[in-house]
Amino acid sequence: MWFKNLVFFSYLVHASKAGTTTECVVDPDVVNEIIHNTIEEDLRKQMVEEMKQGSKHDSSGGTGKVKRSAWHKTVLIRWEDPLLSKDADKLLVKQLGDAKIISTANDDDFLRNLETRQYDAIMLAPGVCRYSYLKYDIPGSNARTLGWDVAKYRTTIRSYQGGVKIVETMEERDVIPLLRSALQYP
Repeated sequence: MWFKNLVFFSYLVHASKAGTTTECVVDPDVVNEIIHNTIEEDLRKQMVEEMKQGSKHDSSGGTGKVKRSAWHKTVLIRWEDPLLSKDADKLLVKQLGDAKIISTANDDDFLRNLETRQYDAIMLAPGVCRYSYLKYDIPGSNARTLGWDVAKYRTTIRSYQGGVKIVETMEERDVIPLLRSALQYP
């Protein structure tokens, strides 16, 4: 989708330079926003699709169907994108046997959740791990956490949660198998 928009934009600019359009006013901010939003939307869809693919490589024989319930388990997830978290949460609840998923996309909520209850597993989402690996600021950081990497998150999680299972991956397709393992869920 983003590629089609980029091609269309390129066509408009080319046509304007060739004099074949009556008027072509291009606002670079609008173009950047269109491209950025379209790329983000496509990437979110791709990431959720990759998580679905990961659910096929599990102990259920590739069916993605679960054998027992995990309704009594709770997972805290630190996402980098609030929209992705909503899409992914729907998939994860089904794939993790109705485990309760608490998602945050900012550190104010994440730290507050760490302080208020114990979790069966805590996941640093693939995007968070990629931002950390590339040494970029993780979206949703606050004044206290700006510049943190995965190691600092891990240390903070341990200080509040002790020996909780921490799931980290840069690959969406690994999310479901790793969370199932952390929850000891088939």
